[in-house]
Amino acid sequence: MNRWAACLAGWLAVASLAQPPPGATEDDDDKALEDAFAPPSTATPSPGPPQIGADVPPPKVAEQPPETEEERAERDLASRLAAAATDADLAALAKEAAAMGPLPSLRVAERWAITAAAAHAPAPARAAHARAWLLACGPGSAREAARCRDRALDALRESGAPGKAEATRLEEADRCVASASPTERACLSKAIAAYRRSRDRLMVARATLAGLKPEDAVKRRAALKLCPDPRCASMRAATLEQLAADELEAGQAEPAVRDALEAIKQRRVVLPASQRLYARTDALDRACAAFERAAPRGKCRALEHEALGGYVFRDYSRKSGATLSASEAREATDHYSVLLTPCLSEYGEKSGSGRYKISWTILNDGRVTNVDAVNIDPQGRMMGCLKSQFTRWRYPRYKGEWQHVEQEFRVSGTTR
Repeated sequence: MNRWAACLAGWLAVASLAQPPPGATEDDDDKALEDAFAPPSTATPSPGPPQIGADVPPPKVAEQPPETEEERAERDLASRLAAAATDADLAALAKEAAAMGPLPSLRVAERWAITAAAAHAPAPARAAHARAWLLACGPGSAREAARCRDRALDALRESGAPGKAEATRLEEADRCVASASPTERACLSKAIAAYRRSRDRLMVARATLAGLKPEDAVKRRAALKLCPDPRCASMRAATLEQLAADELEAGQAEPAVRDALEAIKQRRVVLPASQRLYARTDALDRACAAFERAAPRGKCRALEHEALGGYVFRDYSRKSGATLSASEAREATDHYSVLLTPCLSEYGEKSGSGRYKISWTILNDGRVTNVDAVNIDPQGRMMGCLKSQFTRWRYPRYKGEWQHVEQEFRVSGTTR
C-alpha cells in the first residue's frame, strides 16, 4: 500500500483552537499538506513512533454512519409504499409523507394516481389523483420537474373528456413558459391565468420569472415569494444560483456566497435525508473562491456554518478512475478535514499542546476504514468521535490496492 505522512495545522483555526506555533507560516502548512501526498519515493520520512497499523489488513467493508431517524422514516415509508394497494393505505402514507417533505409526497401522489388508473377507478377519482400528482411535481432539476408534469398530464388526459381538455390547456401553458422571452407578454399572461385556475403556485412563479429580464434582480427575488411551498424549493434554489452568478460577475463575492448558501438550504429540502450532507454545489465553490481572494482562508466555511448550522460536502465517490492520484486524495482530505474540528475541539487538550497522528485507509469505493492513532485512547470518546466523522468522508472511487494515509494534526490549547 502507498503510505503518506504529514503535519497539518492551519485548518484548525476555524474551530477557534490556537494558532500554529511562533515562526510557522501558512506556506509551511501548505508545504506540509503537499508532503502528505507525495509519492513514497520522494516523501520525507516521518519521525517518531512506528507506522500505525502497518501489518493490519483493513476490513473489506467500511463502517457506515448511523442511520438517522429521518433516514429510517424515509426507508420505512418507501417499504410500505411499495406494498400499498388500497386508498386507505395510500391516504395514511400521504399524511405521513406531507410531514417528511416534498419528495416523499411526490412519490406517494404518483403511486396513488397510477394505482387509481390501473384499478379503473371512476373518472372523477382518476382526474383528482392526476391533479394531485401534478401539484406535487417540482423537486429536482427543471428537466425532472418537466418530465414529472408530462407524466401527470398524461394521466389527467386519460381520466376522461374534462381531464383531457384541462391537460391540453396546461400543456399549451407549459410550452409557452419553456420557450417564451420576457417580451412575449400575451403568451405568459395566458399561461399564468391557466396556472392560477389550477392553483399551481409553482408554475405561476415559473411563468412570472420567465417574463423578467436578467437585470431585474429585485423582481426575481420577489417572484420567489409567489410559491413558498416546499415543492418549490428546487425552483428557488436555481433562481438564487443565477443571482449568485450575476453577483460574482459584478464583483460582489460575499452576497454571491450568501445566495449560493441559501440555494443549498433550499436544495436540501427536496433531497433524501442521506444525501443532504453532500449537497455542495459548483455555485458555492465558485463564490467561495472569489470571496477568499480577499478574505482570510476559512472565512467562507465560517459563513457556511453560520448559514446552514453545519457544513456541506462534495461526494467525491461519484467520480471514479483507474487509480487514486495524490492530488485527488489531497483535495478530498482537505475538503473533509473540517469534520474533525468538533472532535479535536471538544476532546483535545485544553492546555499546552497536543499532536495527534491519525491514520486511515481509503477503500476502492471511496469510503474510509481502519481509523487509528498513536496517542489517542482507542476506546475513548475522542477516538469514537473521529471514527464517527470519518464514516462520512467520500474519496473518488478507484481500482488497485487500497491507499493508506497517515497524517499529524497539531492542536494547541487556548482559554475557552
